[in-house]
Amino acid sequence: MDFARGIAVFGMTIFHAYFISWTFFGTGDLGSLTWEYPFAFLFFIFGHWRGFFLIISAVVHFYSMGQGYKKGMEPGKILLKQFVYAAIIWGLGALYNAFLNPWGLLDHLFRAGTIDWSIARSFVYFSEVLQNIAVGVFFAGIIFYFLTKKDNMTKVVRNVVILGVTAVIIILISPGIQKGLSLALDNTGATDITQMNPWATTNIHPFLQYFFIQIAGREAPMFPMLASSFVGMIIGYLLIQEKPPKKMFKIGYFTSLGLFLFGGAWFGLVDITAMKKPVFEVLVFQHVHPTWFALANTGLELATLLLLLQKVEFNPKINLDRWLYRSRWFRRWGIIALTVYMFQVLVFVPALLLSKIPQLPDFTQYYPASFLGSTLLALVFYLLWEGLIRLWELGRFILTPEWLLIYLNFFTGGKKVHHRDPLRVREKLYNVEPVMFVELETTDLTEPTNPE
Repeated sequence: MDFARGIAVFGMTIFHAYFISWTFFGTGDLGSLTWEYPFAFLFFIFGHWRGFFLIISAVVHFYSMGQGYKKGMEPGKILLKQFVYAAIIWGLGALYNAFLNPWGLLDHLFRAGTIDWSIARSFVYFSEVLQNIAVGVFFAGIIFYFLTKKDNMTKVVRNVVILGVTAVIIILISPGIQKGLSLALDNTGATDITQMNPWATTNIHPFLQYFFIQIAGREAPMFPMLASSFVGMIIGYLLIQEKPPKKMFKIGYFTSLGLFLFGGAWFGLVDITAMKKPVFEVLVFQHVHPTWFALANTGLELATLLLLLQKVEFNPKINLDRWLYRSRWFRRWGIIALTVYMFQVLVFVPALLLSKIPQLPDFTQYYPASFLGSTLLALVFYLLWEGLIRLWELGRFILTPEWLLIYLNFFTGGKKVHHRDPLRVREKLYNVEPVMFVELETTDLTEPTNPE
């Protein structure tokens, strides 16, 4: 999963550099595009892959709970740990939104030279990835707790069907929930919770409004994003079985295709009729995923994760040494994916440096550059993070959010910590003991696992 997380957080890092600098994202002028159309389309798809983080998170947490349960941990204790972890992640999400996101307080300080506390109070309302991960962890804990009762864990088909149907229902009822909460905010019907500024004055108390926004407002609300967590729970649940079902991949790929086709049909028959702007503009600049996109995108994300599992953990012919060597770069990013996500505000460093170069755009402003100019910013931002990650690795990623979470888990009764290497960096990158769900046919040791 570190590899999948690494891919996801690396892609997000590159996308954010474009999203705050490419003029097209600021104006929405389709006429300004020529050869850049394919890139805008790719950004539309992969720039909205928040759900991939949620699926990965749910898989990891469900699998971890299963391993803890097999080692004798009481279900009640597992549930409590999930609740505590969910609360911490929610808090980190609020911290990120207010201070560390690319439009938050620190970003404003960099661009305007002043501290505006109203920005922190405003952006804390947004619903984003970390809040969704927290909600997914919360529900995963509850579901796992009940699965451990009365031998429910062995009823594989029933449990998978329930989780899968729940995921689809969450997506399908999301428009209704959005409309209902929009009316609760403004009974005139003039307010759309999926488009409004989350901190705007409404008819209800700000505290209640905050939770309404988390449920259905900008940018990644619980409905429909929670569906991705339920999809991840299915995979995690199957992985903790004594023998994961052989048909898992075949059924999973058909399900992915079904979700994609269902989403396409929904787009052509339902959602496209509600569009008041050109189709491509709606696709690129959507705030909250519409029903068709949530269905189709979840299908793509599910197929992607299944493919990674099939080619690695379920591949009896894999050359593990070669794979571990070639995947190390992404796995290094994946180990501290939370850190990279939370500190996207560091994009101001390359922005400031590039702005000092004559004839380059002023990257201290929003959306100043062409596609090529944004590519330069993305490249320098990548180099900054690559350098930071390599240097931080020398210190075993000390004081990263992941490092702090390890110790918090330890002080709340979790497993022992290797104080010299709490995140087990050496073990995860160089001395890896991979989890395999099939028996390897051959072992090839022709390539070094630790050439550095």
